[in-house]
Amino acid sequence: MMLQLLYPWWMLALPLCGLPWFWPVIQPPRGEPLPFSTLFLFPRENLSRHFQWSSREWPLKLLRSLMILLLVLLFAKPYFGTLEPHREVRILDDTPSAGLHLKAATENILDWENTFQISELLPQDPLEPISFQQDFPGYAAGSPSLATLASVLMDRFPEESRLKLTLVSDFQHTQYWFYPAAVQPVNWSFERPEGLQSSPNLAMRNPKIKTEGLFEPRLFFKVYGNMKATGDLRITVLQQDRKVGETRIQWEGETIPVSLSLSDQFRRLQPVKILLETELPQAGFDDLLYFQESSLNDLWVGIMTSEGPEGMFRHGLHALKSALNASETFSFLVRDLEHLKDHVPDVLILLGDHPLRWKALKDGPPALFIPTRLGDWKEYARQYPRSEGSETQDNQSLWPQGQWLVDWTQAPFAEDWQIRRNEFGNFESETRGIVLLETGISDPWGSLYRIDEFAERLQGWLQQLEKRMHSRRLGSFYSGTRKLNSAIGYSRLGSGNYQTPENSSSKTNSSSNSKRTKSFSVNLPPFESEMRLMSDEELQRMQTFFDQRQPPLQQTELGSAEKIKQWLLWIVLLIALAEISMILLRRNPDNPA
Repeated sequence: MMLQLLYPWWMLALPLCGLPWFWPVIQPPRGEPLPFSTLFLFPRENLSRHFQWSSREWPLKLLRSLMILLLVLLFAKPYFGTLEPHREVRILDDTPSAGLHLKAATENILDWENTFQISELLPQDPLEPISFQQDFPGYAAGSPSLATLASVLMDRFPEESRLKLTLVSDFQHTQYWFYPAAVQPVNWSFERPEGLQSSPNLAMRNPKIKTEGLFEPRLFFKVYGNMKATGDLRITVLQQDRKVGETRIQWEGETIPVSLSLSDQFRRLQPVKILLETELPQAGFDDLLYFQESSLNDLWVGIMTSEGPEGMFRHGLHALKSALNASETFSFLVRDLEHLKDHVPDVLILLGDHPLRWKALKDGPPALFIPTRLGDWKEYARQYPRSEGSETQDNQSLWPQGQWLVDWTQAPFAEDWQIRRNEFGNFESETRGIVLLETGISDPWGSLYRIDEFAERLQGWLQQLEKRMHSRRLGSFYSGTRKLNSAIGYSRLGSGNYQTPENSSSKTNSSSNSKRTKSFSVNLPPFESEMRLMSDEELQRMQTFFDQRQPPLQQTELGSAEKIKQWLLWIVLLIALAEISMILLRRNPDNPA
């Protein structure tokens, strides 16, 4: 332990300690001195007397010099600590993009003591994809944040109070430019081999599958990169190693939006792989994009009705279709149960006079029943807002004024169907798995279908049904992101297509929860494909940023700083009292000195 200063620049004020000795020489008193003591005024005398040792004056000047010295130390804030970190650790960036730039330096760096690759510090989570293809070795989860690396090494070396971390990387602009403030007790140093040049690269991003027309799926995505040369690109879409789409495009140095029609062999519930092939020299580690469209983004809504062709639109079909089209949700009419086998929807909307007409749908897709004729259920209905004496609560707090709401727990079939309110506030049959909307969407029921928020309400009901699907498609994620960790519980996953069992907390249909699965895809973060290196000036600015933010003091160092501060304050107080006592004795005429 050594004495250190938290603000050492205050030591530049040390020459002020000689002020009590030189001030009377520089500014001799003019006129008669005042009859009371001040900090820097002395009785009139010639200049030679100021530098002579006097039993009456030099102790006073010495006390004042000592007081100034202690005040400077108080501002410098001394504490007991270590001058340098105990351990130096080197971190080698072995992400796929950095691996292309650091091939020559990798072998020499790994031979040094206390050198770790990122893949050693942050191993991938134990979840294997059902489909993957890894052509490039290295850390497949993308570049982690500096704070994450520091936390891992602090856990690895808990006995060290300070660490000096040196990161060896290519330092792509999009990976490390948005660096946070340093709040951890580590010293960062950044090192990049000289002469690195950005590698040309092409990649794909923003994939999306939408169903158009008569059940025609189309794939949309963008091809981007820093490739300056022009050339042909071939895009192939694979599903379980079966080609379901192919196209050729011309790369001319600018981002290209691609729209690709998928063949009849495409199965919408299964993930795909998008392969980019070209003769142009480029990185190539991200030429394969895994993709799983989420259920909500390409939700197929089947509509079944018990009304005739004329009655369908009178009882709300037109309003229903308009709201679905406004939210770009693909929907179609289902004539009968046999029609379901040809085009199986993800969820069903049952627009009819009685839910018992679809009692055979027990094993079908999640369904929402919407009543059509108010007269059939008026004895179990009441208008919103409900009477003050009612104890039950609505599942919606903003029903339109006067909207009729049905209490399905009072229906004759309620006990047989075991109708209860689910976690979303809607009525649901625990035996049939059908959600029963408590109101209709035609004029006799009220003005619900005419309000501006009706399309959003409908999307909320569909989202509740989507959560009850036996096979949910969660979509595509980037590895290492919070979004992936929130949805799956893992964040460091390699690229690939995944399928896992779903643990549902829903109390309804609990027997089937264990059979539900969720599928998703994971890819490298897009900044791995940018291939734009930070300039030397930007890297130096990043180094300066961390150099100016020294690690915070340890708890023991904070305690020592506070204790030293208290002792210095007491010493300053004692010196001030001693000076006052000496001045009073000096003014006493009876004093023989």
